[in-house]
Amino acid sequence: MRQLRHALILATATAVVALAVGAWTELTTQARAASTLDSQPEVTAKSASVAERPVLFARVVKPFGASVRAVPSSEAAILYSIRCGDTWPVLSVEQGWVKIRTESGAGWVGGSRVAVSSAPPAVDCADARFIYPTGSAATSVPSGCLSLRNRPSSEATILSCVDNGHVYAVLDGPFDPGSGDDWFRVSSPSTGSGWALAKHLFPR
Repeated sequence: MRQLRHALILATATAVVALAVGAWTELTTQARAASTLDSQPEVTAKSASVAERPVLFARVVKPFGASVRAVPSSEAAILYSIRCGDTWPVLSVEQGWVKIRTESGAGWVGGSRVAVSSAPPAVDCADARFIYPTGSAATSVPSGCLSLRNRPSSEATILSCVDNGHVYAVLDGPFDPGSGDDWFRVSSPSTGSGWALAKHLFPR
């Protein structure tokens, strides 16, 4: 009789433990499921935020186009040049420079030379002139001679007074120092190198 009572007590205790373990397992599973559900809206919100980010384009607004450089600096090497009205997707914008991607690859262009938006405005390029580094240009002024200067400024020292028709190798530019006028750095055997106003240069 005593052994039977002991067996009943042991069986009852085992059943209670089993019920407790089962209940704990179910609660844990429910908690994990709730945690997973709670985290899903946050991921969805982030995804939606990324999806809603506007796609930007840069359109060249300067008549003499723009130089695309290897890094965001006016001293950097020129990779290639783009024309007035050209429009390309923007990769990033950094301290007044815009990184674009063209058929020739990615590079940086001065922010003042492009209009950046999801729908860039139309640009009048009727009087555009495409002069690019490694190309050549001839001088032409309405009267007198072209002033070749030691830096891109109308106040800079004049290095040479150049007659019309003088042919230069183009080294750099176009560059606007903030005056609203574009300049190119040019060179020829007879005058050496210097800066000339873009409006007095014509591509050859």
